[in-house]
Amino acid sequence: MTSAQDVITSILEKDRVLIIPSTDLDSLLAAGVLMETLHELGRKAVIGLDVRSVKDNNDSVKLLIGFPSKPSYPDVLLLEKEKTHSITGLATFFTKNKSSNYYWFSVLSLIAGQYRGLDLGKEGFRDVEKSLLDELVEQDLVVSEFGFRLWGWGRKKLVNQVMNTLIPFLPGLTGDVEKATRLISMIPGVGDPGSATSHHVFSETEPERAKRFVQLLYDNLDIDPSTRKDILYRLIGYVYMIGLGKVRIDSPSVMGSLLVYMVLGIDNPVKIPLIAFDQMLLNHVLSIYEKYIDVVAVEAGMSVMQVLSGSNVVETDYITRPELIIDALDSIGKLPDKPVLIKHVDRGEYTVARELLRAGYDWDYVLENCDGRQLCSVG
Repeated sequence: MTSAQDVITSILEKDRVLIIPSTDLDSLLAAGVLMETLHELGRKAVIGLDVRSVKDNNDSVKLLIGFPSKPSYPDVLLLEKEKTHSITGLATFFTKNKSSNYYWFSVLSLIAGQYRGLDLGKEGFRDVEKSLLDELVEQDLVVSEFGFRLWGWGRKKLVNQVMNTLIPFLPGLTGDVEKATRLISMIPGVGDPGSATSHHVFSETEPERAKRFVQLLYDNLDIDPSTRKDILYRLIGYVYMIGLGKVRIDSPSVMGSLLVYMVLGIDNPVKIPLIAFDQMLLNHVLSIYEKYIDVVAVEAGMSVMQVLSGSNVVETDYITRPELIIDALDSIGKLPDKPVLIKHVDRGEYTVARELLRAGYDWDYVLENCDGRQLCSVG
């Protein structure tokens, strides 16, 4: 935490900052928090994805966010991931009282923390994110509910929740409407599986419902027993109902909408930080998510299962970037040794910078083989 605080404090004192986030959700949201804060402090700050900019000899400090290391160029700082806190949470916590958007940043911190899997079990978030959550609850901006972190919790039919949940990935269920429907039909008391809701698997007055559903999930996940337990541990916990205008949206759907939006357009990751400036942009992202989640879940589900079967190259049509597939695999601890590549119908085979670095490629290779959107070829 101390090193992160030092980096953030240093950045806030700079006149010109180029922020280069990794294309993971936590890093992108943290970039938005820092850029908005710098703007309110009267600093000049821009966000770009082109990692090759670290080589530019100008008067801007370059801040890398979320990468495992940094290249050896002057005026380059690195805000690294930490095991116990999201980068967005740290950026929000250490810039308190410096931005008028503090509470909205805190909401984004919950999304980033849930994306990182930091709120496990009944204890939930700890330390930084816990303090941010407590303030949001006190302000009635967020309501915490214990349940299953299925995408669309409390809003969608249960079949849709199961088949659309990509983080944590549900092997054998995500993206497969037939298997998801068969699973729901096994729930006691369910007549028509297509009409079942969250109430059929979770009730504070009838805890046996949740126990039965957990057992059904365990029995139907197409993965080794140890990984099944890890998936369920991440799936069960607090769902945060976030106030957006006159409605509240479940946090898994908010997280999912940003992840789906990110991979539907080659240039979409650089738009994610703008959510920190204007929360109404999230309504637009959510509408796109509702339109495309079913087809994206099917394609991503098939792709993840293909990687689990031994291939590191998957073909896609709707999905134009590999981040969602990478994140789904990472959520169950099943990333392969080789970088995950997608073979898009119009663009050939490629991956992203953070995936190359994870797989052991060095910065020299990344700077030579990645373009301005962090899309990279692999020789």
